[in-house]
Formats: sequence, C-alpha cells, structure tokens
Amino acid sequence: MEKKISVVSTTCRDCLFARYEGNTQVDCELGKIDKINNHPIYETIEAMDEEKNFYVLNYHLCLHQRVPGWVHDNKSLDEMKSLVAEEIKMNWVAILVLHDESQNDMSRVEKRLEEIISQGNPPKWIGIINTDTDLDVYWIINYLNEKGIRWSIESGEESVRHYIDVLVNKFKKNRFVFYSVFESDKEIPSDLYDKLYDNVIENLMQYSVIKQTDSLHCMIVNKVAHIKYGGNFTEDLEKKIKRESSVGLLLSHEDLQ
Repeated sequence: MEKKISVVSTTCRDCLFARYEGNTQVDCELGKIDKINNHPIYETIEAMDEEKNFYVLNYHLCLHQRVPGWVHDNKSLDEMKSLVAEEIKMNWVAILVLHDESQNDMSRVEKRLEEIISQGNPPKWIGIINTDTDLDVYWIINYLNEKGIRWSIESGEESVRHYIDVLVNKFKKNRFVFYSVFESDKEIPSDLYDKLYDNVIENLMQYSVIKQTDSLHCMIVNKVAHIKYGGNFTEDLEKKIKRESSVGLLLSHEDLQ
C-alpha cells in the first residue's frame, strides 16, 4: 500500500547531509534515518524521481536540512555539522520566582541568575516574578542590563502561575521554543538546557510540559503547548493538557536521558 506523504514532511533529496551511493540515498550523515525509523510517529518513505532515489521524513520537519546555496555549503562535512548545530540552538525564556529573599542579601538570587545564564545556551529573555512588593528589585534590572539580557519583572500579590502567563504573553511575539521556571531557593542544574537539546533535537523527543509532580522548579513548557491550551487561565496548564490531549506529552525530568 502506497504511503501518503504529509504536508508536514521533509525531503532529503538535495540535503547536504544526505549520503548517496550513486544516485541512491543510503543514509544521513547526522544519523537521522535510524532515529526517524525508531520514532513512534515519524517515518521514512522511499521516494524517487527521474534523477535520484531518496528518503522523505514523513510527519517531521527536519531542522538539520541544508541544501546547496546555504552560506556554509562550501565547508567540510565536519565543519557543516558544527555550524548547523550552532544554527538550530533553541531560543528560550527563563522565569525566576523570588522566594523569601532578604532585602539586604541578594547573593542567592545572583547565584540563580548566574546558573541561568551559564547554561549551554543562555536564555534570550529572563522574567522575574516577585510576590513581595516591599522587596527592592532594581539591582536585578542593573544586573541584567549589564549582562545584555532582555528582561521583564512582574511584582504583585497574584499567584505565581498568573504572572507566568503574563510574562509568556509579553514574550510570545519573540521567537523562542520553550520557557523554564526556576525558584530562587533551589539550585539549577548546569546541564538543563544541554539535556533538553539532546533529547529534543538529537533524539526527537516530543513534549508539552516537563516537570516534577509537586514543584514548579525547573518546569519546562513548550511555547506552542502553552499558547494552545491558554496557559494557566482557569486551571493549571498541565491539568488541561492531561485531560484534553490524547498524546502523552507530560513528562518528568527522569525522562531526559
């Protein structure tokens, strides 16, 4: 039975990373063929035209695809692999929730901010949530300005999830893939971004929310999922996803290999 090619697909025909023997594609220099074939949703379809036999990656938009005319198409294969990896780094937003901070000692907050911007790929934007309206946070503005990172601060007595939605709404017109929430009284793993990158980009993992059951700390949320389900309005985001989604895209950090 002939397989139908989805509008959401990628052809390997002219990709610079397609490996050919003669006019027949036999593999991908980045190992994508095996990964697609082992994926629960994506699949490969063997296609042909008058010149080549090649693969189509069905239901998958390949971020690695590069064709002749790419600015780096004259580089060596190893150089192109490094350059494409740099190009597809995931833009993201960090949201730091301040908890019981002292007016006279912001060393803990500064440590959290350092842990955030020291990730394998620093966030493009940082949001601060401050529910202690008596706390002076102007030094955070100066700190982030010195680091050259765009920021937004929300202070008030509403719930943390309310301010998460406010911040995401402010940032959503910018290009980013996910946001992550951190709490100022807990350490942030130095490899959080790298683990997510390896799982999502290299191993094709799909997710809506990644979190521990009883904590917002290090919660990772796919931007598309946040917008699709309306954030935390009326109900916690992950509860809506669990009820309304037929695909199991609520993961824990233990699922990050």
